[in-house]
Amino acid sequence: MDIKQNGESLGARISALEKTANRIEGRQRESVILQKVAEAIGKGLWAADLQGNLVYINQNACRLIGASDPEVFWGK
Repeated sequence: MDIKQNGESLGARISALEKTANRIEGRQRESVILQKVAEAIGKGLWAADLQGNLVYINQNACRLIGASDPEVFWGK
C-alpha cells in the first residue's frame, strides 16, 4: 500500500529527498577537496558570484592584500 500525502506518494518523495541529500553530500565533499587544493597551491585565489560578491578567498590572497581573516570578505 502506497501512502499518499496531498496526492503525492510518500515513498517517491522520500526517494527524491534521499537523492537530493546524496547530491548535497557529494558537492560538500567536492567543496572540501577544492578548498584544500586552493590552500595548497601557494597562490592567492578568490572567487566571486555573478553579482560580484566575493564567495571565496584563500589565506594566500588575504596575505597579498594585508588581511588576516578570509571571512571578513565573504559577500562583499
